[in-house]
Amino acid sequence: ITGECAVVDPRAVGMNLTLIVELEVEHDRPERLASLHKWLATQPEIQNAWHVTGRGDYILSVIAPSVEDFDQLMERLMSENRLVRKYTTSVALKTLKRTQAVPVDR
Repeated sequence: ITGECAVVDPRAVGMNLTLIVELEVEHDRPERLASLHKWLATQPEIQNAWHVTGRGDYILSVIAPSVEDFDQLMERLMSENRLVRKYTTSVALKTLKRTQAVPVDR
C-alpha cells in the first residue's frame, strides 16, 4: 500500500472538466526532464502523469474548474518548461470509470 485517500467527485468541489493531455518534448535535452517531472508532480490539477511510448512522450490526466483555468495551467506549463514542444488536449465528455483500485485476486 503506497497511500490512502478519500475518493471525491471532482464536480462536487468545482472541478468540472476532465482533460487528457498529450505532451511532446525535445528529446535532445534529457538533463531537463527531471525539471519537467518535478513541475508535473507539483501541480494539483494534474491527477496522473505517464511517460509513454507512441506518438507523444507524456500523457496527463488533468482536472480544472473551467477552460480558462486549464488554459492558464497550460500557459504556465509552456512558459516554465521550455523543452515541451507542444501539447494536444482531449476533453472527457463523460466519465465511464474512475478508480485507483488494483485487482489483487488474480
